[in-house]
Amino acid sequence: HFDNLIKHGFTEPIDAILSFGFEEVDSKLVFLVNVSKSSKPRFLKVKGGSKEFYIRRSASSNILDIEESVKYIIDKWYA
Repeated sequence: HFDNLIKHGFTEPIDAILSFGFEEVDSKLVFLVNVSKSSKPRFLKVKGGSKEFYIRRSASSNILDIEESVKYIIDKWYA
């Protein structure tokens, strides 16, 4: 299921920046996903055909509106 979400949930493939698998943490088995820094913007596909843009801030993910997304993308990848 996770593999299908990754293959179909983004506007372009992201498997090159992902590593994942089960690991033991504090004597518990967890599914750990590591996402490397991307060299370009990546968008999440959502129901209804729209797209969303998220960024990481500390330990949380934040969705940006269209204006914030454009500013962030220009500053991060094209400035």
